[in-house]
Amino acid sequence: MKSVIRAVVSAVLLFAVVSNTTAQQMPEDAQAWMDALKTVDIVTFDDGDMQGLLKTAQALDDAGLEELTSNDASPNSLTMIGDNAEAMTILKANGYSADKFSTHVMNLALAMGASEMLKNKDEMDAAVAQLEAMKGQLPAEQYAFMRDQLVGVMDIFARAPDSNIALAAKYQAQFEAIGSDD
Repeated sequence: MKSVIRAVVSAVLLFAVVSNTTAQQMPEDAQAWMDALKTVDIVTFDDGDMQGLLKTAQALDDAGLEELTSNDASPNSLTMIGDNAEAMTILKANGYSADKFSTHVMNLALAMGASEMLKNKDEMDAAVAQLEAMKGQLPAEQYAFMRDQLVGVMDIFARAPDSNIALAAKYQAQFEAIGSDD
């Protein structure tokens, strides 16, 4: 599970902050994660939700469902979880439908991304300042794309409820431990 969350946060945050590319060059997974996180229905977690998500993620990892727990995970793998009978058995045993699990994972990604932004506020501020300093040095189209990406990332992660951010920080080490034996 840590790999899924890290892949989301890394792909979206790091790409938007340090990229010197155009929209056509954006990695497909980074854009897919951004699109998915923009539109996910917001769920407010409690401790029970986080414990259930942890238990389910661990069971999926224990079952060897790498497409859901590896760095190669994508929004598409979450969308297609309903096509995997073994995954569905695990989800149902833990009280999840495919849609509910996908929504919870996306909300967890939002919360962890927001947490990372808060922890790295100085870096985010520096990225904004760096981008502003590049305004006259880049073609207008490239600058506008980069500005839109950075603002878009900040807006995406701002969607996470404060309570989810606090819970994500509380459970972060446990989520990161899932799949760490790989």
